[in-house]
Amino acid sequence: MSLLNLRVASVQAEARDVLRLELADPQGGLLPAFTPGAHLTLHLPNGLQRQYSLAGDSRERNRYVLGVGRAADSRGGSDFVHAMLRAGTDIQCSAPANNFALLPDAPRYLFVAGGIGITPILSMVRWCEANGKPWKLVYAARSRVRMGFYEELRAFGSPVRFHCDDEHGAPLAVPALLSGVEPGTHVYCCGPAPLMEAVREHGAHLGADALHFEWFSAPAANDPPAAGAGLVLGDRGPGELRCELVGDAPAGDVDGASGREADDHLGGLEAFGPRLRGPAQQEAGGGALDELAARQLHEDS
Repeated sequence: MSLLNLRVASVQAEARDVLRLELADPQGGLLPAFTPGAHLTLHLPNGLQRQYSLAGDSRERNRYVLGVGRAADSRGGSDFVHAMLRAGTDIQCSAPANNFALLPDAPRYLFVAGGIGITPILSMVRWCEANGKPWKLVYAARSRVRMGFYEELRAFGSPVRFHCDDEHGAPLAVPALLSGVEPGTHVYCCGPAPLMEAVREHGAHLGADALHFEWFSAPAANDPPAAGAGLVLGDRGPGELRCELVGDAPAGDVDGASGREADDHLGGLEAFGPRLRGPAQQEAGGGALDELAARQLHEDS
């Protein structure tokens, strides 16, 4: 697979433990086009490979915009990005790929993002605005200081609703959010597994074809297992995967349906006994397992 040779054009603090990276061609050339929901695989100088969603405008060809959350239990990916990547650093990455594509002909869209899961959703919001599509966004996080791209999203006005657990005194109420959603609406959700499980359960009345998810994945295949802790994956049947933490992984403090940051989700899964389920288009358990094993989105621990 041919890799792109890019350069870090800028690094900015977006929120607590969230960096905004902009990558560009060192010679000023046009970058390969991408579609909303796409991601890059970065080949980091420390030998790790990590996938990050593209948060920028898909019409832009001069830069790639990424949001990288720092994982509390990082296995070297997010720690390296936060500590070592600076403007001027050369880096290789894959061409954009998309496992979370936005259907262009839906009558309307509801986006639900939790924590660093806002990154692929933001590119979808930009596309909807550019194409005059009706959309709404609910963005949940533990607190406002942890909301990446907050100022950009606030500029969109009334279609955006922010939910901060500390301000509301409770996680996002997903049942109430989805109970009044108009039939025909397509829901796109990215965030910690408990949030997406809640959206899947309480959005079932919209039909499986209307629900779309970008799931946090298992550890990358090229990483050694963490001492004393790990993930056990088991096939549950068509389109489903069971994921359990074993060993000494901390319980964390993830709420059942809240917009927790990606740096919490891995440690908190054990408390919920989560079931990572693929989207409706995953028709076989083996396919879901293969895709999940291949993906290392956002949490990049």
